[in-house]
Amino acid sequence: ATSYMVIVQIGGVLATVAVCIAAWNLSRPLSSTGKGAPIIGLRMAVFYLVVTAAFGITYAFNRGAFWFDMLDNRVLAHAHLGLLGWLGLAYVAVAEKLWPMFLLAHRPHVRAGERAVVTLSIGVPILALAMLWPSKVLTCVGAVVVLAGLGFHLSSLASVIKHRRRGLELLHGFVLTSAACLVIAAITGGIGVIASVGSFSADVSYRFIPAEVLALILWLALAVIGHAHKIVPFISWNRLRDMGIMTGRDGRPLLFAHLVNQDLARATFALAALAAASGIAGTLGAAPLLVRVSGIALGAAGAIAIANLVSGPLLMIKWHNQQTSAENSAAVDKDTAHVSNQ
Repeated sequence: ATSYMVIVQIGGVLATVAVCIAAWNLSRPLSSTGKGAPIIGLRMAVFYLVVTAAFGITYAFNRGAFWFDMLDNRVLAHAHLGLLGWLGLAYVAVAEKLWPMFLLAHRPHVRAGERAVVTLSIGVPILALAMLWPSKVLTCVGAVVVLAGLGFHLSSLASVIKHRRRGLELLHGFVLTSAACLVIAAITGGIGVIASVGSFSADVSYRFIPAEVLALILWLALAVIGHAHKIVPFISWNRLRDMGIMTGRDGRPLLFAHLVNQDLARATFALAALAAASGIAGTLGAAPLLVRVSGIALGAAGAIAIANLVSGPLLMIKWHNQQTSAENSAAVDKDTAHVSNQ
């Protein structure tokens, strides 16, 4: 990449154009009105996706000395635009639909979710600008507004769990561990902001800001892995029923549980939780070994989750085909025996 600048620049332009086309393609379904916080949040998330991509292309054309330093203002602003403005806001918005559906919750109101979307949409650009052009006032305002948005998001989660009509299950483990990572991100980010506007040593920022970024990544990673264990079986369940598969191996009506190996799902959660704990501890404690363990554990969790979610429906189809073949063979043998008796 360092020797072929033109190739890097062409790749950056093509990637940005692809993002813009995707945003334009999504503009029509997201233009619906009266859909509440989820649609509004997704609109803003797509907007921040375009901003993040446009920001990223500057790296392809201007790769100055130390531009990839973890604490460089440009990289930090870019990271927060992507993690909070694009991915974070998208999850905050979509969660307002996913949580009540999969946790079977009927909340009295959804004001916390709406406030989370609005405040996060406002706070992210302020915080990013404060990182690009350091200003104590902008930094404090942006941090306070973003923290308020994340607080409303956590309040919405607490309301869903409080009003749930289903017992605690594995999804709760993923969601709550993900929320714990978000709390840690808020705390470490807050400490980093205080250190940057106060008269603290630079070592404080170098220790807590990377931990905040990693905690945000883990917040989203655990949430995605956890919800995938509900969303993928839901899609597969409908497809299998369309194929005529109505029962599981135990003879009961086909359920989501028939499409996921629970032991592998629990192993996935254990590895994801290990990744979160070791990664944050390793970053705060400047322990590279723990950070490596975190990366390996998170990669293993993702690989196991993919294998589990893909193999479940395939094994069900294989079992159904074997059952159908056995039934057909039994019917043929019965007819043959009947003809022989005659």
